[in-house]
Amino acid sequence: MAEVRKVLEADPRIDSVAEVLSMHLGPQEILLGVTLDFQDHLTAADIEAASDHFADLIQGVDKRITRVFVRSGRAREAYARRAGG
Repeated sequence: MAEVRKVLEADPRIDSVAEVLSMHLGPQEILLGVTLDFQDHLTAADIEAASDHFADLIQGVDKRITRVFVRSGRAREAYARRAGG
């Protein structure tokens, strides 16, 4: 999933990629969830359009990625969830 992170980090609309999580549902099917910290000046419409664009980009990285969930959030929030806090 390093390539997915690289593609997302290259986009100027993103401050940081907080997490990239994958679940392999079968040999040719991967569900991917990403938590992204978007630039503060973006509107809800901007974020929605960017999320749709990222889903297409991510699926282009690996054809086995059949479902993409994009969540807006800050890195510290993602780390706190993983740590159980």
